[in-house]
Amino acid sequence: MEPEVRRELILDAAEAVFRGRAPTDVTFEAVAAAADVSRALLYNYFGDRNGLVAAVYARALRRLDDSLLAALDPGLAPAEQLRPLVLAYLEFARANGAMGGLLGTTGAVQHPAVRAARRNRAERLAALWGDDEEARITARAVSGMLEVAAVDWLEERTDGELVMDTVCRLLEPGLRRAVPGLAVPAG
Repeated sequence: MEPEVRRELILDAAEAVFRGRAPTDVTFEAVAAAADVSRALLYNYFGDRNGLVAAVYARALRRLDDSLLAALDPGLAPAEQLRPLVLAYLEFARANGAMGGLLGTTGAVQHPAVRAARRNRAERLAALWGDDEEARITARAVSGMLEVAAVDWLEERTDGELVMDTVCRLLEPGLRRAVPGLAVPAG
């Protein structure tokens, strides 16, 4: 089997094992058994548990980025991008709730692959919002706030509309200053 195909199958199995469990409770043995591979092969591909968690996390971030970019139309005014962005993030969080536990895994968050994936998301958003340093700072802040809001929403089971309205209300003033011409429509 091609190494990349095997790696993706292992990541599929790891995601299934992580579902509903804290990443610290998942062993290499459990992932190896689910993927029908040896523990040594997991070490070969991922190095350690943090490497495996980071790989699952980075792959989830790529899917999230695809969802976010599909929700954002570069032809739309920035005012029309905020609510679809928040909605796409929350919908992804709901559909991929098992990945929420990974957000608090320090080893995964600090892993170079995850840091690169997060930086890439901010750069892609910044490109839509002016592609300058202020747009990059804004994109990183928006991404961070959405990440925290989504995790909190999943843990607290708060009404999704309330989360969306609150996040938009909090982000709108800063985005209006950072992105010229932004005026987020109500509701």
